[in-house]
Amino acid sequence: VCAPGAAVRRAMGRGAGALLEVASRAESRAPVSPALLLSLRASGWCKSAEYQAPRHVDDVVRCDCGEDAFFVSDLSGESITLGVADGVGGSRSEFCDPGLFAWRLMQSCEDVSVRPPPPWELPVEAPRDALEAKRVLHDGFWRQVSDVRGSTVGASTASIVTVDRVSGLLTVANLGDSGVMVIRGASVVLMTEAQQHDWNSPFQLAVTQDGSPGGDVPKFADQYYTYLEEGDLVLLMTDGVLDNLSHLDILDSVRYLPRDDPSAIAADLVSFASRRAKGKTDTPFSKRARQLGMDVAPRGKEDDATVVAVVVGRPHSFGVEQPG
Repeated sequence: VCAPGAAVRRAMGRGAGALLEVASRAESRAPVSPALLLSLRASGWCKSAEYQAPRHVDDVVRCDCGEDAFFVSDLSGESITLGVADGVGGSRSEFCDPGLFAWRLMQSCEDVSVRPPPPWELPVEAPRDALEAKRVLHDGFWRQVSDVRGSTVGASTASIVTVDRVSGLLTVANLGDSGVMVIRGASVVLMTEAQQHDWNSPFQLAVTQDGSPGGDVPKFADQYYTYLEEGDLVLLMTDGVLDNLSHLDILDSVRYLPRDDPSAIAADLVSFASRRAKGKTDTPFSKRARQLGMDVAPRGKEDDATVVAVVVGRPHSFGVEQPG
């Protein structure tokens, strides 16, 4: 995955939990208008890898995404929250369903984005530097630890995005190798960097069999922020997409799609990644493997693939929906 280059500069160190600021023409600009809201349309699509057994869909597992999960909050409010998660297959056992864990994590994050819990209800206080997306990831994970102690175990990566529809502020919390892109015209203005402990070993949130947290914790998530503009496209993607498609592949793909149709964009990228996963084209996955000295021929990586796409339309008056 290509870093966003000069468009991004570090505001903190290179360690986990770093804060990255995306340069904008007006980094401290005023809200769009005190009487206007950005128009947002969003859609999520996923495809389970062929090696996955079919998954039963219910109130928690809303789609058969293999071990991936996602959510999109109510788009009618002044702020929205979205997320993708990838249950870590290596954590699967007779006691652990990483896909179910990922869905419960997303459900918990969606819940706390609507009804933030008071600090005394959670065992760990949110980091003082936490932007809104990181606050959602922190509260959602620790709420899950508190609520399901001893029942749902597993591990998952996670990417959370929040958008303030009045100011246009977008915040991102990214832990692991799922990721977020913001595309403006033909350029990438924000792209998260994967967090890896080692080759193919991403940072991950986890709950162990005794109900205690394992692996990494939300404070290690990297944070990003920028301001959205009319015409922007926001993409949240699991590694089943990012391991198989470069940022140039993604830019080229969305160039030919209607920018006002997030469903078409998400579906196309999921389909493209799934096809590339089975082929012999060089991919970010095979390129990284060779960079680390592995003898890997050009190929894809078969995996579940999930995309949540958000298109930003023109601002409209409170309570008045207009075409984006």
